[in-house]
Order: sequence, then structure tokens, then C-alpha cells
Amino acid sequence: PNHKQRKKLFKHLVKALDTHRRVSKVLINGAGRKTFCYLLRVAKKWVKRSCGIKLKITTIFKSNIRIPKGAYLQKLSDFLSTGKSIVIAGLQGIHHHWTCFASVTAKTIKLLDSDGLALLRTSNCCITKKSKPKHHCLHPTNTWGVTIYKP
Repeated sequence: PNHKQRKKLFKHLVKALDTHRRVSKVLINGAGRKTFCYLLRVAKKWVKRSCGIKLKITTIFKSNIRIPKGAYLQKLSDFLSTGKSIVIAGLQGIHHHWTCFASVTAKTIKLLDSDGLALLRTSNCCITKKSKPKHHCLHPTNTWGVTIYKP
């Protein structure tokens, strides 16, 4: 989508959020997994209807899976290597928000991020269910792959 379409999508998501939950609560406390999944579904439908672009949203890791950091990073790198894909993941620890991974290597994660983050060094990342304040904590069950298809 172009800039004008992205602005329209943002407005649509805010309106959808307002009907799903109180916007003020989400702005103050952030969007949890359930709300975020809802917004992904809304965005997928809007992009198909308004832009003619089909998105495939993939749960990359099964729930409650324990995976070593190297295997997590490799799986994301493999997913992103197919092209026209991004990864959406929840960060905790130093940062606490949703972000997009553009590329993943054993040493770095390049981001497309609304908060201005551009790069995470994987040496500062951990895979855990609990947040460690001095790390970027990645959670496999809060990680989705998004692939773009044009029907």
C-alpha cells in the first residue's frame, strides 16, 4: 500500500479497535496478544478489499514450544528468505512493543519499527517467557510471519 492507503488502514484499525476495546486503555496499557491478533485479522481483510493484496499470516511456532535462540533465529531467517515476507514479533525487556523483522541473521535482526529501532544485536536478545530488563526478550508464540500475495 502507498502512503495514502497506509493512512486509511491506520484509521480503519483505530476504528476497529474502538469497537473491540476502549482505545484509551490500549493507548495507555498497550495491545496484548489477543487484541493484536484481532488487529492482524482486520488489517488482512482491509488490505485485500482496499488494495487487492492478499496477506497470508502464519503462526511460525506452535504454542508453548521451547526453542533455543539459534533455532528461533534460523527459522525466522529461512521464512524471510522466501521474499515478500516480514515477521511481526512482540518484544519485551528493554523495549515492550510489537515490531517487524525485515531480516534475521545469527548476529543481527534488522527492523521496520515505528519506534525508530533499526537493529537488534542477537547477543542482547533472549528467548524466554519472562522478561529480562537488560535484554530484548523474544517470545516464539508472539511471532508471526506475513507473506504478500497478489491474487
